[in-house]
Amino acid sequence: PLSRRKSLFSLSLSNGTCTDKSLAALLSSMSVLKDTLRTLVVNACGLSSSVASVLGTFVQRNTNLSELSLDNNKLGDKGVATLVKMFSDPQHLSLGILRLSDNGLKKVGGELAQWINANAKARHSANLPFLQLLDLSQNDLDNDFAKFAGQLLATPACPTSMLLGGVKLNGKGSRLLVEGLASGKSAVHELKLAGSDLSDPITLQSVVAALRGRGAPDLKKLSLRDCSLSSTGLAEIGAALKGGGAVRELDLAFNKISSDTAALLATAIVNGDRLSELNLAACSMGKKALIPMCDLVRHSTSLLKLHLDANDWSAATLGHLAAALDSNATLELLTLRSISVSPKDLMTFVLSLSDNIALKRLNIERNGLEGGKVSNDFLQKLASFTTLAVIYK
Repeated sequence: PLSRRKSLFSLSLSNGTCTDKSLAALLSSMSVLKDTLRTLVVNACGLSSSVASVLGTFVQRNTNLSELSLDNNKLGDKGVATLVKMFSDPQHLSLGILRLSDNGLKKVGGELAQWINANAKARHSANLPFLQLLDLSQNDLDNDFAKFAGQLLATPACPTSMLLGGVKLNGKGSRLLVEGLASGKSAVHELKLAGSDLSDPITLQSVVAALRGRGAPDLKKLSLRDCSLSSTGLAEIGAALKGGGAVRELDLAFNKISSDTAALLATAIVNGDRLSELNLAACSMGKKALIPMCDLVRHSTSLLKLHLDANDWSAATLGHLAAALDSNATLELLTLRSISVSPKDLMTFVLSLSDNIALKRLNIERNGLEGGKVSNDFLQKLASFTTLAVIYK
């Protein structure tokens, strides 16, 4: 039994395998681990605030715990506030990964951010690591959180990965948060802001500074998915991609992109020659906007992964894309899921590709090719590719 073990490095009890009561009983009985546990994962178990004190005591006792994952539970403000109060000594807390996504957090955001800020700075000054990854996605956090998180983001002590997708900060909150990117001292490598409002021009300037490498010199992954970016804002982002920043992976999905903006982005990415992954899914791009994307495929030597799902493709634009792919020697992954073409046109597109195309993986799922609705010619074509794998169902 777990309660009798004297050493245990990882414990996962996810997806309804425990309740508040059973987890509390188990953790209370595991007092003989003697700091051997490194990873504790209890996701999607419906945990409430009532188990927080037991969790806090367990973490206090296991001071070498490096990962605590409590995603998709119901800890709420009360539960997380309890944990924050119990994790007050930075010298005895070596957490590198903290996941609290989708826990119904609202008003505790400011208190949580202040705790992270204080611990991060204290451990950084003592040359001790703390929170390389912080995941607070899908929580309804307020401006108090944004204020203190922005202060943290402005320091070398900030987590290298801050995942805040679905937090949906309003305009003021977004501005407070991303102001930290303009400090020039941020150590963040990955930042996800999906769903937050970045329409304010001043807010956008902080993002642009980060893209140019002036604010966050180590920022490599940036998600601005569904951030209410205007055409002007997207144009500024495009212009920034020509600079000397470090960003290699950029997610702009669910922002409306016009033909002019698409052309600007394509030119900037080709000229910048550093972006390795770009997500432009569901950007309302039609023929005039997709032609520049085909040109991007033809001329880019840096892109390895490109996502163009859920845009308004046609047989004609797919023809342009096929010709561009034959000229590309570096692209490894292309996704075209849920695009507005008939199964026949999509099969024609695949049939037109060269057998020795450099592309490694093409995902065309959710386009009506499921359930055996494919021709023998299509199946024979799939077998003829030298390196390309086509996922269609």
